Amino acid sequence: MNSFFKEYFTFTKSERNGVFVLLLILLALIITPRFLFLFSNKSKPDFSKFDKEISSFIKNSKEINDKNKYQPKENINFNQIDESIVKNKINPFYFNPNELPIEKWRELGLTDKQIKTIKNYESKGGKFYKPEDLKKIYGISEAEYNLLAPFIVIPSTNSENKFNVIENKTYIQKDDNIIIDINIADTTEFMKLRGIGASFAKNIIKYREKLGGFIKIEQIKEVWGIDSLKYIAIAKNLIIKQYTIHKININDASVADFKKHPYFDYYVAQSLVSYREKHGKYSKVEDIKKSALVYEALYNKIAPYLTVK
Repeated sequence: MNSFFKEYFTFTKSERNGVFVLLLILLALIITPRFLFLFSNKSKPDFSKFDKEISSFIKNSKEINDKNKYQPKENINFNQIDESIVKNKINPFYFNPNELPIEKWRELGLTDKQIKTIKNYESKGGKFYKPEDLKKIYGISEAEYNLLAPFIVIPSTNSENKFNVIENKTYIQKDDNIIIDINIADTTEFMKLRGIGASFAKNIIKYREKLGGFIKIEQIKEVWGIDSLKYIAIAKNLIIKQYTIHKININDASVADFKKHPYFDYYVAQSLVSYREKHGKYSKVEDIKKSALVYEALYNKIAPYLTVK
């Protein structure tokens, strides 16, 4: 028996030291959490005051909202018409307000009450001598007038009124049903369109020559002075039958040649010429995409005006 205990319960010095160290580690693991708990056991924050302030704020806000709910609003101009509503109501087209039929006023988007006021004005001898005269009609708001004004066309009756009169004072009869091929029409034909006078007609032809021809109707909007409203009014009268486009040969055009076209600025023109000088002639128009300045949208815009020879 003694030999049994000696064999299993007798330790060498190094084993005893190891057991001692192990006991110290176990003791530390047991005691340390207790000390940490004592030092970290801080009191929980008191939110009761904060909760009271929140409740008070909500209560006061509700009282203010309930109070304002039944108070009439001040400083509201009930006569002011929302411009977005007017835009949906008004359907502008070029018109002469003098003796315009009731049906046409309705087509423009005016109410029967407004039309009655206009007709009463005319029955008493009233006339419209300039677009601004429409503002004098009671019931027509500023927003409505602003939408209609660009479409008011009053034929000339004296030297002071120059609507629809070209520079040489020769009146051109307007034709609402005329159809014009914008690639071959001359100044006189363009002037038959409502709202197009001598200056606009010349601008269209000048721009057409710079482009080398129109490839789509929408390009009319790029002409100086042709805004969206004017374009909408004349677009139905425009067509393109002849696509005789003057194209630029990208293999021999200079920077100056490119710049003559409205779609090219100096930097794009210079990049195309520089690329050609470094890499040789272009084999196809699509090769201009290799220039860092020719992005996809620009390419689609200028490609119809380019060729390779």
